[in-house]
Amino acid sequence: NGLFTAVKNFYRFKSAKKEMKNSLPYLTSKLFWYKKFNKKSEDKY
Repeated sequence: NGLFTAVKNFYRFKSAKKEMKNSLPYLTSKLFWYKKFNKKSEDKY
């Protein structure tokens, strides 16, 4: 299940790379929230 998700995310990233020019702000905000969420998770431990 984890492997499937990783593969799915990889292909999603590849297709997102193609559309990066018109969706750069979206990807940037997504990355920002992802990092923020990761920091919260790290603080738990």
